[in-house]
Amino acid sequence: MDIIDERYKNGKIYEISYDGYYYVGSTIDTLDERIRKHLVDYRKQGKYVSSEEIFKLSLNFNKDVIENYPCNNKQELEKREGFHILEYKKKYGEKCVNKKVSGRTDAEYREQPHIVEHRKKYMKSYNYNRKDEQKEYKIIYNENNREYILKKGEIYRETNREALRISDSKRYYWKKSWGGDIRFNNNLLQIRLDLFV
Repeated sequence: MDIIDERYKNGKIYEISYDGYYYVGSTIDTLDERIRKHLVDYRKQGKYVSSEEIFKLSLNFNKDVIENYPCNNKQELEKREGFHILEYKKKYGEKCVNKKVSGRTDAEYREQPHIVEHRKKYMKSYNYNRKDEQKEYKIIYNENNREYILKKGEIYRETNREALRISDSKRYYWKKSWGGDIRFNNNLLQIRLDLFV
């Protein structure tokens, strides 16, 4: 069961905007208190926050409450903030300066189609660029762990003896059927070549 925190009864979603650029946030403080914290973070060196993009444009920005959202805890408030961030990103695109969608788990982030596609491309190029390095690593690993690899293979063969026997038998008959032994019903040997002339 989620923990109930009474402070979140004052939850609200707000926007900071200037010249068509938007930042969406959530707070349980008053809007002025929260904006003051944003400005303190902005003035600190080395700490980046997305709202900084608005402050770089001008300190004469607009601030508004989008929605008063009384809830039970921080997770619920962040989930609602994330909903509004996604709505703003659909409506304004890159002009919504939020980098992170609040309330979204890492797994939800990784499941997005454009992220999945990006990771596939990245891993493909990463593996392609490291082929030689991986080959060298495997050679060194196999040399250094020869006894372990042999023991592991021995244990596997011992525990899966029956499955391996069946697999070997199927492989034998499959090879024979393509190898030219007429006893195994190889239909390729029965083709009349004069049909192709």
